[in-house]
Amino acid sequence: MSPIRVAFDGDIFLRERFGGISRVMTELGVALRARNDVRVSWPFLFSANAYLRDAGVRHVDVSGWPNFRGRNTVLALANRATTAAAALTGRVDVLHATFYDAGLIAQRRRGRLVVTVHDMIPEKFPAWWGDSGSPHRGKRELVEAADAVCVVSRNTAADLVACFGTDPGKLHHVSPAVSDAMIFRGAPRMALPARYLLFVGRRNGYKNFNRFFAAAAPLMKARADLHLICAGARPFDGGEVRMIDAAGLAGRVRHLGASDAELAELYGRATLFVFPSLYEGFGVPLLEAFANGCAAAASDRGSLPEVGAGACAHFDPDSEEAMGIAMAAILDDDGRRRDLAARGLKRAGDFSWPDSAAALASVYRRVTA
Repeated sequence: MSPIRVAFDGDIFLRERFGGISRVMTELGVALRARNDVRVSWPFLFSANAYLRDAGVRHVDVSGWPNFRGRNTVLALANRATTAAAALTGRVDVLHATFYDAGLIAQRRRGRLVVTVHDMIPEKFPAWWGDSGSPHRGKRELVEAADAVCVVSRNTAADLVACFGTDPGKLHHVSPAVSDAMIFRGAPRMALPARYLLFVGRRNGYKNFNRFFAAAAPLMKARADLHLICAGARPFDGGEVRMIDAAGLAGRVRHLGASDAELAELYGRATLFVFPSLYEGFGVPLLEAFANGCAAAASDRGSLPEVGAGACAHFDPDSEEAMGIAMAAILDDDGRRRDLAARGLKRAGDFSWPDSAAALASVYRRVTA
């Protein structure tokens, strides 16, 4: 039997230099490449993505190009055209949308169309985006036109059914896993406090950082050796600096840009990872903490209880008091912390990129049968 020819479109790889979705789609592509029943291609010209480059998939790297109004629109049109050319010439059995470019619907030609939905947050909570509107324009059109829809969690599947009325039979569960680069295995390299809370990723909006900090500050004041490290995303803005200064914690709160290796080390040496998000479609940082043997406390919203599956403590992210109680119970109990770390390592073993690629290959076989 000939391999199924799958083409990933360039949408997310042009949008993200670094980011959760592009990492997931790159890792899936790499894992599919190792299989004999699927042949993966990336038939587009332009990319800004570091993960795709590091995986040996070469495109014209535009990450350093000057930015101007409409730049990405022009580049996206060029990418769509080259992807369409591959489909038109019959070199594609399945076109896999990496984000929500509804323009792909007209480009699939005789091939099948698959889309991955990572979350339904803009549809469930439109007020969080205000006047800017949903950043996922085109999602509904793609979901309705697709031959199959991959979802990263059962929670996201339920949200799709509730928000779009999608037929559950069209949905297929393909989970993310933890990249090898995100697992700390070497000797310590970074100068870090002996005890610290770890917060990873963006801090704005539904990521709930300000409420988390309000809950963490009293714990830090009561424990003079406890620090806070915020990894990834942008440096602290003026409002955050003033908030930290007002709490009297300027010397014990740090932001680090963090490479993959540095972030893995931060997970591996943290006293407690905290994920206070108001909602997640999956929540890869929680799985990364587990894979590094880091005790974790997370919100009880969205997919996080599903991913946590008893391997971490959960709290109400709207309650500073509940968050503080959950963190304190772990910080002050070495046995509890060791137990959570062991549970997390076991839970991380439930996810792997080869398993996810096998599930995705099964989706491709189904739609091309």
